[in-house]
Amino acid sequence: MEITNITNDTEKIADFYRVYRNYFPIYERDALESIKQLAYNAAKVKNWNYNIIQITDKGDFVGGLIYDYFTDINIIVIEFVFITEKFRGKSIVKQLLSYLERTMPDATILGEVEQNSPNVEFWQNKGFSVISTDYIQPKISQTQKPFDGLVLMSNKHIDNLDDVIQNHYWKYCFIK
Repeated sequence: MEITNITNDTEKIADFYRVYRNYFPIYERDALESIKQLAYNAAKVKNWNYNIIQITDKGDFVGGLIYDYFTDINIIVIEFVFITEKFRGKSIVKQLLSYLERTMPDATILGEVEQNSPNVEFWQNKGFSVISTDYIQPKISQTQKPFDGLVLMSNKHIDNLDDVIQNHYWKYCFIK
């Protein structure tokens, strides 16, 4: 299993996107150009790392992960994670979480999960708890609307959740 950060490779991002778009409904996924813009923006902002991770196994595309890491508050926000059908049930997400924990020790990890989906229980089995049921995802591109069908989950308690959301999480989305 190979975990590769492809954030700075626009060709690999385009290949990644062709698979990624099959796993998220249009109201919940970023457009390819938005993902590229976010990667570009993050390179210009102190304390913010936007990362696109591709997972492969012997040349097969296994899945992907897009996350933000806010270094000043040591918080990771998982925006999207997906595993292709062929590789589900093989503890890939567990390997991704171990990768994040090794790369950014002691970080708090946040993730958006659709309300009332089996994914809530899936993440609870990974040690995450629901920390907000009234979370509304701001629009993720200029053409989309906010989405209120998500809960926020975390591997740790967060005292300053509102501050994290307002001053970190969505702050850099539309920088040009």
